Amino acid sequence: MNHRPGDPAGRTPKDQQTRSSGHPLRLTAALAGLLVVILIVGTLLLTGGIGTRRIADGVSAAGLPLGGMTRGTAYSALRKAFDPADHDLTLTVNTETLCLSQAQTGAALDLRTLLDDALAVAAEDVVNLSLAPYLSMDEERLYRTLEQEAQRLDRGYSLPSYTLEGDIPPLSEDKWDPDGAMPTLAVTLGTPGYTMDASAAVELIFAGLAEGEFDIDLSDALVVQEPPAPDAAEILQTVSIAPVDARMDQTTKTPIPGVYGLSYDAEALAALLSDAAAGQTVRVTLEPVAPEVTEPETCFQDVLGFCQTPHGNNEKRNTNLALACQALNGVVLQPGQTLSYNETLGRRTKEAGYQEAPAYSGTDLVDSLGGGICQVSSTLYLSALYAELEIVDRVSHGYPATYMPVGLDATVSWGAPDLKIKNNGEYPIKLIAEVRDGFVRVWIMGIETRDYYVRMAYSSSTDGYARSYYCRYDNQTHELLSKTEAALSGYLSISTPVVGEIGSEEAYVNGNVREQPPCSPSEEILEAARNYQEPNTRG
Repeated sequence: MNHRPGDPAGRTPKDQQTRSSGHPLRLTAALAGLLVVILIVGTLLLTGGIGTRRIADGVSAAGLPLGGMTRGTAYSALRKAFDPADHDLTLTVNTETLCLSQAQTGAALDLRTLLDDALAVAAEDVVNLSLAPYLSMDEERLYRTLEQEAQRLDRGYSLPSYTLEGDIPPLSEDKWDPDGAMPTLAVTLGTPGYTMDASAAVELIFAGLAEGEFDIDLSDALVVQEPPAPDAAEILQTVSIAPVDARMDQTTKTPIPGVYGLSYDAEALAALLSDAAAGQTVRVTLEPVAPEVTEPETCFQDVLGFCQTPHGNNEKRNTNLALACQALNGVVLQPGQTLSYNETLGRRTKEAGYQEAPAYSGTDLVDSLGGGICQVSSTLYLSALYAELEIVDRVSHGYPATYMPVGLDATVSWGAPDLKIKNNGEYPIKLIAEVRDGFVRVWIMGIETRDYYVRMAYSSSTDGYARSYYCRYDNQTHELLSKTEAALSGYLSISTPVVGEIGSEEAYVNGNVREQPPCSPSEEILEAARNYQEPNTRG
């Protein structure tokens, strides 16, 4: 080879120039080659592929054969087949599908450890490694994702429901139209359905990934929901409207009309529902329910208690009796309300029309303003006993009264003894009081709920004590059902011990019980009772 002079290598200047200008290219190529070598070596180091060691025959992972593969080859195969980072997850719920990325599942597969364990298997063993020990997931994140999707995947389920079709008519008795249209109750049965159990779905997803599956059926995570059966009786309590009886206004003493109710046959509705299919609607028409008391005056349709006592011919005394009866006549007591005899009559004054008439003062009869009104209070007391009203306050006379059996009288005086009677029933009561045909008469009117009648028994002794008793008899058989003490009365003296029994159909005249059939109140007294207005002031 010829070399140009002066060129130590025998190169010509041109050659020198060419080589000098090509030196960077050779350096770049060399560096690139070195980089490739480094990458290959790094990959082999990562996968353990340096060397010729192979996985024993008969070894597989999730059914994927690995026998005979080097570490690097097996790594590539496992990653391609099972690495969650390279595969989206497809979930099937009946006909619905849901795709989740690795970011949503947080799934990861530890391939290095898996390969270590695969290489460690002896040559003579046949082993199919599960991916489960090498698999991890962000279960909390996956659970939240599935919870959100579960609402979209729910199908079919509905609860039973009901509604009223049509308008509710006016129910007040004075506006009630018996021919008017009634509303209809429509009850729709619920339908069964299913929802996804997110916790069960997470377990199924993990199990599927552990077997190398990315298409996973979540049917076993579905929970079938059966709707509750509609309760006809419970719906009745919500839908029905209870009737309200006609009554008297406690303040104004004016009648308030009754109110109709609405209801239906719960047993009939239950039968219809039992024959209906899921999702089907059955209908029943509501029926009117009339109040037990349909007119205000029928609040006082029955005689709960009646008593009559004879009076004499003293004109002034009879005037006082009439004034007392006039004050009582028409008084209405609502359930729980208490009547005070003194407050109802007010102070007995001349201005009020009361006159001087005989009244008991100890053992003597003396003229007193309002004398005789104790006969009215006693008549009211005995009538209240027959009605079994609560006696809140009552005091007997010092000596037995001639117009009343011993132990059944009630004395009153302004500012001192009073007779107080409470309506302990569930309906209002009305007092009817009059003086007519030689008798003081007091009726207590209301709605009878008892299946028995009452007679009052009495007994006394010379020690000054007298006892009264409720005697209750069966309405049909007239058999004595019970006998209980009503009151214990104390007198200054009792001349002759007595034992007796008296009913509301009898009168006590001069110490003798005489049959006196109850008469009806006069029309005048009834009209006065209807127009009764409680006085604005009391004396």
